[in-house]
Amino acid sequence: MSGTTVKRSKSTRQKSSSRINVDGAHEFTVDHGSLLAQSKYLDCTFIFDEKNQVQAHKFVVDQRCKKVLEEAAKPSKKVKKGFGYEVDPEKIRIEELRRVLHFLYSDNVDFSMPLSDCVRLIKAAHMYGLKRLHQMCEQHLQASLTMQNIFELIRFSDAEKVPTAKKICLEFCIANNKEFIMDSRVESLAIGLFQEIIISKERATAVEGWQPEKMAVTEESTLRRDFRKIYDDMPLADAVFEVDGQKIKCHRAILSHMSSKLENVMETAKKEPFKLPEKEWKAFSAEAFHSLLKFLYCYDTDIKPLPATQLINFAKDFGVAHLADVCENKIRSGIAKNTVLSIMEVAYHPLMDDKPELQKELRINCSRFFVENIKDIDLEPLKDMKAEVATDLLLAMQKEIGKTWITDAAAKSGNSGEEGPRTARGHKRDNSDAEKLSKKSKNSSSTTDLPTVTVETPKGETTTEVAPAPAAEKKEEEKADEKSGAEEKSAAEAAKKEEASPESPKAGAAASTDAEKPVETPKKEEAKPETPKAEAAADADASPDTPKDADGKKDKKKDKKKDKEEPAPAAEEAISPRKEADKKKEKEKSKKK
Repeated sequence: MSGTTVKRSKSTRQKSSSRINVDGAHEFTVDHGSLLAQSKYLDCTFIFDEKNQVQAHKFVVDQRCKKVLEEAAKPSKKVKKGFGYEVDPEKIRIEELRRVLHFLYSDNVDFSMPLSDCVRLIKAAHMYGLKRLHQMCEQHLQASLTMQNIFELIRFSDAEKVPTAKKICLEFCIANNKEFIMDSRVESLAIGLFQEIIISKERATAVEGWQPEKMAVTEESTLRRDFRKIYDDMPLADAVFEVDGQKIKCHRAILSHMSSKLENVMETAKKEPFKLPEKEWKAFSAEAFHSLLKFLYCYDTDIKPLPATQLINFAKDFGVAHLADVCENKIRSGIAKNTVLSIMEVAYHPLMDDKPELQKELRINCSRFFVENIKDIDLEPLKDMKAEVATDLLLAMQKEIGKTWITDAAAKSGNSGEEGPRTARGHKRDNSDAEKLSKKSKNSSSTTDLPTVTVETPKGETTTEVAPAPAAEKKEEEKADEKSGAEEKSAAEAAKKEEASPESPKAGAAASTDAEKPVETPKKEEAKPETPKAEAAADADASPDTPKDADGKKDKKKDKKKDKEEPAPAAEEAISPRKEADKKKEKEKSKKK
């Protein structure tokens, strides 16, 4: 076997592929293949001979496929540092072992190899129990078969004793039987192999509608899950960082190949635990550092908005570009009461100057949210932030307060221009007063409407109001005068009835006196205006139960003065009961007639 050496690529930094979902979130494909190109932290050596050796990381190989350390290898003490394993070259070649290791780190296979090497890789995958790798190689082999390479590959599969590869070649020969049999290279096949092809053809044709089995990759990838397990357990961790008072284990190989600046931190530190530069990252939280490690190990993008505000600038500073993109999406949609100030601070960080549109978007959205929810936001963190952050937030608050003042002033001016009518003294009157008065007048027994007058307000406006009470009182007096005669007559008749009754002591005298008087027929008389005294006398006669004394007259005068002081609706309400009594008496009188 010729001696070969491992070629190192110039760029040892991680190259990961990602795609963006409809909602803007990134989905990364885990690929740590470039770790194998880093010779500094490789601690597991597979020895074929003194010149042919392959190195890897034991914590990766041990988690991904332990059989690589057990099959065709045994522990060796030939290496001075790390773990050594001697490999049997009869079972696997160094080229296939490299391809197997690359698959363990990246879950990918470079199929630019010759198809004969693909057959060997199928054999190695079967030996190590790597089902996904096995299916990937079978699928590639089946898709690559042609009439030009079938004879070589079927002989090679038979010689290498790779049954699955041989089966794929046999099915191709059966599916293309006419061309295969007519080809002159058939004679180069061994008799036993040729007979096996014929027997396989007869069995296949005996099955109606036979078709070659289509190879497919059905085994799911476990790469992300395996590297997450490495993060959780941290086996063989060779570095410790102290962040926010917590000591966090990790692997130098993972951190250094993702960021040269992180590698420099570990290289220049005199002793562990390592610490991030305090000047820039004094407030870096342990939660943010754990989110960083999860992203570096298994590309976990489940990062909360608050740690994202710390990681976005950290990623820019330490050269982890993909992480910066993830954090950018997180903080855009993560503005909340506990994150608004931190996100606002991000918008003013010098590392964000390369994205002015994002800066503007964050400042506007954070300022708006701050103004709307200032009562529920803890303002204590503003003490440690740039003065520019607090200044812009205060300006936004002042602008919003100014809008409120303008709105209030406009509302006040609008109300003053549309306020209701005022009284003659300048007092405000409810707009519904006139409606209430009109409703009361309609409900009363009076058939006449209350008079109104036009009043000028202090501002020069005119409005219509109900006339003062005295005008309405005069009309009521006239109505009372019209009915006074009828009331007197009805009162006299009521008195006669009382005197005529045997229970009354004055019945006899009253009856004799009334008999001597001739009965007069009541005539309709025109209403004559009477003085308040006449109205008071009429009221006294209308109610026989009321004594006609001086006190009664004084009370009547007092009531009359009160009625004059009250507005018209009140006077109507006081008279209406009397009118109802008058109507009843008139009806009784008409019946007697």
